[in-house]
Amino acid sequence: MRTRLFMAMLTGVVGLCLVAAPGCSADDGDEIHVGTFNTRAVALAWGRSDAFQEWVTDLRRRASEAEAAEDAGLVEEIGSEAAAQQDRLHRQVFGDDPIDDVLERMADALPAIAAAAGVDIIDNDLLYHGPSVRFVDITEEMAAHWEPSEETARLIDELLETEPVDVDDLDPNE
Repeated sequence: MRTRLFMAMLTGVVGLCLVAAPGCSADDGDEIHVGTFNTRAVALAWGRSDAFQEWVTDLRRRASEAEAAEDAGLVEEIGSEAAAQQDRLHRQVFGDDPIDDVLERMADALPAIAAAAGVDIIDNDLLYHGPSVRFVDITEEMAAHWEPSEETARLIDELLETEPVDVDDLDPNE
């Protein structure tokens, strides 16, 4: 939620800067560098990261504790949480569902990622931009936050060669 609000505010500020702010016009010759990224690649990097595995380990620990306490309601709640996370990640990696939850987990790292990539803004959803805006693909930098293994990097490369699918049309038995 915090990331969605941040991104909405950032988009609004960028829009104002591009349209109305003195010193930000296309006429001054300065370019604004906007970092864009493939959300599916970042979601895949998160889903195969040590941080995600820590989340899974914690979830399993909580489930074991709930089972030991014979708290059927909590066991069911944790099972639902796990299933929802699996479905969300599946939709993010193979479809085009938003990755707000992933971006929220990496929000503190975004300024450093932007600086390292040489971009002023990170945003995938600009509705309008003037001629002084230059887009820079920072997919690799965004995914690198999750420290992908060589295998994950290879899977990301393969993923980038495919189009998102309508996940609702997939047969879970295939």
